[in-house]
Amino acid sequence: MEPFEHLSNKAHQHLKICTDYTGHSLFNESTFPVLINEFQELQREYPIALFRSAQTGRLSIHALTAFEEGVNSFIYDNKWRAQYIPLFVYCHPFSVTLSESGTASLLVNPSHPAFEGGTEPLLHADGTLTTFTQSIMAALEKIHHGQRETADFIKFLEEHNLVREIAIEFANQHTETVKKSGMLTVETRAFLSLPQDVQMEAVKKGFYAAMVLIEASLHGMRTLFNRNA
Repeated sequence: MEPFEHLSNKAHQHLKICTDYTGHSLFNESTFPVLINEFQELQREYPIALFRSAQTGRLSIHALTAFEEGVNSFIYDNKWRAQYIPLFVYCHPFSVTLSESGTASLLVNPSHPAFEGGTEPLLHADGTLTTFTQSIMAALEKIHHGQRETADFIKFLEEHNLVREIAIEFANQHTETVKKSGMLTVETRAFLSLPQDVQMEAVKKGFYAAMVLIEASLHGMRTLFNRNA
């Protein structure tokens, strides 16, 4: 378990983060979990796919950053080159805890590589949060709100059998043909066959819009092929 600590002026006054930490080799992965309230930003740059756990059978939603394991095509020259970075990556050195009264406290992992050679302070001299740290708090709040909504969206897809498998083939950097299976996408046409009251409720909750955004994101498959070429 990562050694998270409550962010405090006493312990972390001089703790500084590297502004390009998302380009660290730690993030050389081909998929990252994402939330429904990120889809609007994500679909412009990343294919969004669903995966089913072989162990639990549960669905999860991910942004694809490459087709080969251990590769992130958005990272080069030690920088993550994208307009939008998934929240779970952006907030990686941080977490949040809630008191019984609902007050949020920021947690930080000082041993995270993001703090190696850091130049951006987390706190002002008076202990108040810097603009950077305030942005982290806002991102963590977005995660908090998005987790329940994402779980409800996945439950809706499962209950109404609105996912299907997709498989792709591509030539890797060694010109070998690689087949990528196990990815799932949504069945928007099947959604239109659901009872009208179910459709209306799904539209109200933003689930239909989320499905449309997932389908729209698949245009990024070609871009990702080009990045892997």
